[in-house]
Amino acid sequence: MSYEFKYQPPEDKTDTPPLLKPGWYHFKVLDCYDKDQNGNQLETQAGDPYLKIRAEEKESETIVYHSLFFSDQGRAKVAAFLYATGMAGEHEESLQLLPQDFMGKTFLGKVGFETYNGRQYNRIEKVRPFEDPAAREDPTTTPPPAGNADPF
Repeated sequence: MSYEFKYQPPEDKTDTPPLLKPGWYHFKVLDCYDKDQNGNQLETQAGDPYLKIRAEEKESETIVYHSLFFSDQGRAKVAAFLYATGMAGEHEESLQLLPQDFMGKTFLGKVGFETYNGRQYNRIEKVRPFEDPAAREDPTTTPPPAGNADPF
């Protein structure tokens, strides 16, 4: 059996996606996964599991990736993200987290830059809840409220 196919050269993939300027932005989690394309558990080189989060900035629809590492070093970052998305439990409560639990959650993220393999990417450096009244004024320029301990 033969198949008809009209060949068109592939698009040039060297274009970099648009980058957000450093500042605070409102994000929504579009996807969260704990396995790679082959179905293997995502793990660091040290063997610690982690989640990969794909978040969309609400206004520009720019995609930014964020990772949560379930290790002693990643504990504060995970706790901050759970708090920012309204998923935090009670003090010392053991939580069972599934990737789908993060879907649709919103948060404010402080965006900066990271360079990897010679390309520049956006990086979420800090997070806080979107419901924070101080953040509603202008999330791109408002710093975290004074007096609150920064979870990072």
